Amino acid sequence: MTWNLANLSPEERTAEEKKRLDALLRHQTKGKLASIADREYHRILMGRLRHQKLWVGWAQRQLDDIESDELRDELRRRLNAFQVSIAAPRSF
Repeated sequence: MTWNLANLSPEERTAEEKKRLDALLRHQTKGKLASIADREYHRILMGRLRHQKLWVGWAQRQLDDIESDELRDELRRRLNAFQVSIAAPRSF
């Protein structure tokens, strides 16, 4: 639904503008998180080439070093899905 903000009272207009700005900031933050998650996911997967049999332990340590709970959970979800896709039932 759209409406002309000029028809709203100054308080309603300010509240609506704040609501829209908050939504934009959430969207931008989510995009940045997705970009970082993609980069870290591929970096950890590439670690398989170097660490081979020790990769799972190395990957777990990489996850433990991540401060953001949201990012860590997203990477854990992706890595678990990868493990399932290669039929290696081991979770992070």
